[in-house]
Amino acid sequence: MSRVPAPVKRIDRPAYAEAFHALQKSWALRIKNEPLFERRQALYRQAYDHMFRFTRDHISAEKHEFGFDAGFLWGPHAVMRGGDVLEMGSGLGSAGLMITRWARRVYAIEASTEGREVIGRRAEAAGIRNLEVRDDDIRLGGFSDGSIDVVYSNDFIEHLTEEDANVFLRSAFRVLRPRGTIFTVTPNRLAGPHDSTQWFASIGSTAEGFHLREYNYAELCAALRAAGFTHLRARIPFYADFPFRPPYVPAWLMLMIERRVTDWASSFAWKVSAGMVNISARKSR
Repeated sequence: MSRVPAPVKRIDRPAYAEAFHALQKSWALRIKNEPLFERRQALYRQAYDHMFRFTRDHISAEKHEFGFDAGFLWGPHAVMRGGDVLEMGSGLGSAGLMITRWARRVYAIEASTEGREVIGRRAEAAGIRNLEVRDDDIRLGGFSDGSIDVVYSNDFIEHLTEEDANVFLRSAFRVLRPRGTIFTVTPNRLAGPHDSTQWFASIGSTAEGFHLREYNYAELCAALRAAGFTHLRARIPFYADFPFRPPYVPAWLMLMIERRVTDWASSFAWKVSAGMVNISARKSR
């Protein structure tokens, strides 16, 4: 059965929309067209610094992290208790600072120089001593094999090319201890695009901004399995105003639902926040 073309998202464009979209597209093209791995890693750093400056200068402080939702840490927090946690792509550190409440030690990895400085200042102001801010790339070369209990990333993997995302997942597998867990939260491609493209394109279009590769549940599960992870579980999507936080369930259940949903623009899909892919996986050996 052919699908009816989805309408353009009715999202009010902020004043900075066109400039931000142009900025994201320019960096996305440069990174996607760069064949050399080392050069791409340098471009990521430059891009993040540029976009941090843009958000600082054009977007209010409340939107600097584009709506960090502490609800995503409900569930993972129990696994993090007393352990060593690596957060990849820490932004301004809201998640990492919260994780310090439960973890023995938190390593906040952020490519942007400004981001690292902000995290450090926030941690110092709050008197937090069990957080270490590091500049590392997706190879996680600053961490030895089997040295981390939990790897956590929220709104990170979609900012990598598919090749680099696979490098990151293999690196996460390497640094995790046996039975260590990775938690990955990323926008759902089927309900996207979620980057600056959302202001100009219809639902189901390909992201053209700084989401270099958006995923659905099936695609991210496949990438995690290819990296060596097992025991995949998916978080049942939830709306921010739900009075409870649904648990993680076997990933096959969300994969089955994903295959059956044909209208990702429906009011129901949006109400349960089906726009996010939320998966945990384990290193079994």
